[in-house]
Formats: sequence, structure tokens, C-alpha cells
Amino acid sequence: MLRVHCRPQWSLKPALLNSRRLSSAFFTSKLPVECFRAPSISSHLNLSRWYDSKNRALSRTRSRTGTHREHPSSDPKRGTSWLDKIPHNVIVYGILGINGAVYLAWQYAESRRSVGDPSLSIFLSKNLLMAWGNIQQGRIWTVLTSSFSHSTAGHIFMNAFTFYFMAPPVIRFLGNASFLRLYLGGGIIGSIVSLLANKSVRERGGASHGASAAIYSVVTFFACAAPTTTFYFFGVLPVPAWMLVSGLFVWDGLSTLSDRRTRTDGAGHVGGMLAGAAYFFMKSRGVRGL
Repeated sequence: MLRVHCRPQWSLKPALLNSRRLSSAFFTSKLPVECFRAPSISSHLNLSRWYDSKNRALSRTRSRTGTHREHPSSDPKRGTSWLDKIPHNVIVYGILGINGAVYLAWQYAESRRSVGDPSLSIFLSKNLLMAWGNIQQGRIWTVLTSSFSHSTAGHIFMNAFTFYFMAPPVIRFLGNASFLRLYLGGGIIGSIVSLLANKSVRERGGASHGASAAIYSVVTFFACAAPTTTFYFFGVLPVPAWMLVSGLFVWDGLSTLSDRRTRTDGAGHVGGMLAGAAYFFMKSRGVRGL
């Protein structure tokens, strides 16, 4: 899971736009240290057991207090929206496909820029990078579109790898509509936190992009719902989900406050984790519309 800082290409001098080293120079980043094995089917069962137990406890409480407001999971209409009728794999592979298409667009833009045509690179930078310049010029959609943008192979591989293994158990549990609210909301909140943190804490207005904030929201929701599920650090070391997510939260938070040179957007990661935890809390409290 990785969200990286980069530099909007429309702000560069024409001479720099013609440099073949532009893409590799402005979009390189350190690879993250985390790596997950695919959760077993028991992970999904743990999520289901948690939700069922929460519903039973909520029902008992309301019976004693005389409160009869239904929990969303007991609503007979839950899961009947047109989105929830689509197979889960269509959503999962659809998100992966969009990210892949945007990555290829960046590669084509780089090839065009290398022969003296920076127009596509400028267009992508203006519409797919989370930057103060874009927001100030009215391109507010970049708080979302930046979550589908990757310009290097290592960047998209790590995020796609994590999403591929973590999304299925969560989307099976939540349903398509709720999963998309979690995923897209995590991306948006991560972008906003990134903007604010980099402006106020790091005192820089650099741009960033990547799906990691959205992915972190999914991983954090999973860890909240099934905290004892085992993740494999580096694919080898077993770590409880709650411990891994807590460690990542501390690591990214400290790096945001102390390391101004890092290319990894820790603030965006923190925003995604906060979004995932908040979604879990609201879901467990029976907030409607989620």
C-alpha cells in the first residue's frame, strides 16, 4: 500500500518537460515494508460472526429499553440495490482495471513527452494528482481521481497486490454498495488529510496520488471487525491484524510529522486508516445509509 508524492508537471519549465528523466525523477518512491498473504475463508467467517453477534447484542439492548429502531443489517431491503446485484468480482476487477488503464495512460503520456509532446502528461497531472494547485483552480474531483492513479510499475503492483487479497472478504461481508462507500470514502478522506497535513505540518504543497488511502480504509475495517486474524509481515512473520494496522498508523503518523524528505505520503495513509475505523464504528452503531 503506497501513496507517493510527486510534482505537478504543468508547473515545470518547458526544458524540464522535454527531459526523458522527468517521470522517473518525480515519481520514484520507497517501497513499503508490508506485504499480506491472502486471508483464509475463516477471515470472512470472523467478520460474519462479529456482525451477527453485534446484531444480537443490539436487539437485546433495544428489547430491554423499548427501542425498536432496526439495525441496517436486519433491514429486509439491505443488499437489494442494483449495485449489490452485481457479482463481487466485477467490482474488484473493475477497480483493478481502472487503475491499470490509468497506469497505461501515464506510460503513454511519458512516451509522448519523451518526443516533445507533454500535452497528455499535463492533462493527467491536472486531473489525476492531488495538489493544492488543482484544488485552487477548481479541479476538486482530484480528491477522488488521484486514488486511481499510479505512474510507476512498483507503485501499482504493491497497491494492486494488497487490494486483490484484502478486498474480497470485505466486499463479501459488506456488499458492493457499502464496500464502495468505504473504499471511495477512504480515498477522499485520505486525500483531504494529505492536503491539510502537507500544507500545515510539512509546509509544502506537493502533489500525491495512489490507491493506498482507499486500500488502508479497507484493511483497517477488516482489522477492526476481525482483529485477531493473522496477517503475514513480509509474507513470513505472523502478526495479528490489529497489531499490524496499529503499527502502520504509528509509523505513518510519525513519518508525517518528522520526515519531510520522504516520498511516501504517510498523511494520506493515516487518513485512510481513520476513515476505515470511523466506517466500522458507524456501521457497528447502526448508522443508516452506510
